[in-house]
Amino acid sequence: MAEIWCVASGKGGVGKTFAATGLGISLAKLRKKVLLVDFDISGANLHTVLGLRDFKNSILDGLNSSATGKDMIMSSGFSNLDFIPGFIVPQLGQELCTFKVDALLQQLQTLKYDVIIFDLGPGAQKANFSLMNYADRNFVITNCEPTSIEKTYSFIEQYIATEGRTKTLHILVNFCRSQQHQTLGKSFESVLFKKHDVNIRFSAGIRFDNAVWQSTFMTSSNMQNVFALMPYSEVCHDFYKICKQLIDPSELRAVS
Repeated sequence: MAEIWCVASGKGGVGKTFAATGLGISLAKLRKKVLLVDFDISGANLHTVLGLRDFKNSILDGLNSSATGKDMIMSSGFSNLDFIPGFIVPQLGQELCTFKVDALLQQLQTLKYDVIIFDLGPGAQKANFSLMNYADRNFVITNCEPTSIEKTYSFIEQYIATEGRTKTLHILVNFCRSQQHQTLGKSFESVLFKKHDVNIRFSAGIRFDNAVWQSTFMTSSNMQNVFALMPYSEVCHDFYKICKQLIDPSELRAVS
């Protein structure tokens, strides 16, 4: 049975979809069979980050039981990595029934993948928390801006109040420009553990890398992912290291 990973954030614009893509591509490079699922119903754009455009079905078809898991799946263009496109229906934000989410998960887990990654919409939606409570690993993405930090704290506290303390939350701090930014996640880990006695783990700081925006503007007619255009950039290395640490930490040891 596939592991379920969820990637969430307290607010939009912090690099959540980019992080979900980075985790998926890195796992695929580590020879894991991965399925990326765009579950951001307020602004689905996973296909754009992957550099793709046209698709027939979306995750909405699966929620409405009008398509099977195989019908929704598209190739990402990366070896070992497939994805399911999302949809944009803001008025459904609080109305996705838990039983629909459960049925979708059961359907997807019949497929032959090692890891299924859900790119969730920003904020404390009931469907997001339902998926996070089911997941094997949950990642909360923030950046170093004060508004993002506030929203992240609020999001985590709402999740704790709703779903309890059973799941470990992995904190990823995006767009790190300094060593101080790199240590921000440790502050989240310390403060939330003392306040709520919850399992909070700072996984990594993702370095700010010009390669990301360069990959966006190098091909104006067809945006391509930085992992395709600049696979040896610092940000790609950061995601690869995160995934390596999660799936095989014994191989990440000091070399003298």
